[in-house]
Amino acid sequence: MLIYNDQKEFAHRRIEEAYGVLIPEDNFWRQLNNRVDFSSIGVLLEEVYKGTTKKLATDFIRMFKCLLLKSYYNLSIDILVENLKTNFTYRYFLEYDPLEMGTFEPNELEEFARKPLSNGELFSWIFSVTSLLAEEKNVSLDTLVTARPKNDETIGAAAKIFLSNMKKILEP
Repeated sequence: MLIYNDQKEFAHRRIEEAYGVLIPEDNFWRQLNNRVDFSSIGVLLEEVYKGTTKKLATDFIRMFKCLLLKSYYNLSIDILVENLKTNFTYRYFLEYDPLEMGTFEPNELEEFARKPLSNGELFSWIFSVTSLLAEEKNVSLDTLVTARPKNDETIGAAAKIFLSNMKKILEP
């Protein structure tokens, strides 16, 4: 078992080294991955799907991150899914192994983006993360979106607000 763990750790270090060469330290997506703990958002997104008969096959955190990429680059979902196959920055941000060929079905990602939110927990997460990073970077909260939208309360809308705030905080 020890040999297996050592090999696994070695492989993980090699992946990190490869991405370290390919993705500069000041890259927006690298900074976002390093500064934001996305693990808690998975539970919140899973809550949105609680009681739904259709089970998504994909990781909720990766899907949310895909919506961030889609909004940042103003891509259609089809183009984003196609780019995921070859763009190492996207793959790094989504925490794929560089050789892993997994991707999303466009229909699944589209459905995820349109999913209405049943409560404000996702927005609360967004605003708490935004506030902490803004304070750390000395960015005024007045320049950030801190109100929950009235007419479009979907996961896609939440991702756009989060991205807008992170761009103001992390980009020079």
